[in-house]
Amino acid sequence: MSSRMLHRDRRRGGPILSVENLRTAFFTDKETIRAVDGASFEVHEGETVGIVGESGSGKSVTARSIMGLIESPGEVLDGRIRFRDRGTLERFADSFSGKTVDVAGIDDDEHAATAGDDDFVFVEEWSGDDPSGGYVDVTRASPSALRKLRGNRITMIFQDPLSSLNPV
Repeated sequence: MSSRMLHRDRRRGGPILSVENLRTAFFTDKETIRAVDGASFEVHEGETVGIVGESGSGKSVTARSIMGLIESPGEVLDGRIRFRDRGTLERFADSFSGKTVDVAGIDDDEHAATAGDDDFVFVEEWSGDDPSGGYVDVTRASPSALRKLRGNRITMIFQDPLSSLNPV
């Protein structure tokens, strides 16, 4: 699955989910299957996004990659998946304080360079002692953090809610 970044009306604020250059592949003895190859999109609060494509085009693999549910022989090879929600940021910064990095005032491209190998909570703004802006980098989060995220703020990514729908 390939896509371009969709540009949205920024007046509603930043995206709650941003996916940048997502690449997921499956490895077999005979070949490497690139199921998702460079997918990028944003989802803003209150927005509904549908990913449409032919059977086998990577829709389900994209959703599973975002949720951290790719199993062997698959692997997310590259990309950024950032979830921005203030409540989640505050809770994760508290629960995973050892994995939290203060990146306020640092250029976006330097965030990962500033972080340790297992850091995944990035605080960009503070309100007193509480984080007020930032994101959870899903691609860097531990399996336990992903379970906590999936069971709370990201409840469901529908697989095929209208199987008889045939968009033209």
